[in-house]
Amino acid sequence: MILQRKVLTPLLILVLIWLGYLVFKVRAQRDVAVQHVHDLESKIADTQESSQLIASSSAYLSSDAYLERQARLKLNYKYPDENVAFVYQDKSVKTDSNPDQTESGTQISIWKRLWLWINK
Repeated sequence: MILQRKVLTPLLILVLIWLGYLVFKVRAQRDVAVQHVHDLESKIADTQESSQLIASSSAYLSSDAYLERQARLKLNYKYPDENVAFVYQDKSVKTDSNPDQTESGTQISIWKRLWLWINK
């Protein structure tokens, strides 16, 4: 009886360690599978979203409103009783890109700007 206990106990401990290792391995595989499924679901959602975007774009590109707009922009199309006015930007006017710079392009210090603001 004592001999059986001495042999049986280490054998049971080894079996439990082996079963624990198998459970750990299965959980690791399950976690990888769950992550893979999650990645695939997000890819499916992205693909469906871009598919809907393409479908709506395709519907707009084949609509009469799009064709009319492109004809007006590229072919200068207008209705017979319609007057068209073209507005061009005046490029001769200089715009001040940065009010914190002098005419030479150097930066104005904060103190000088404060002084100019007080003396307005």
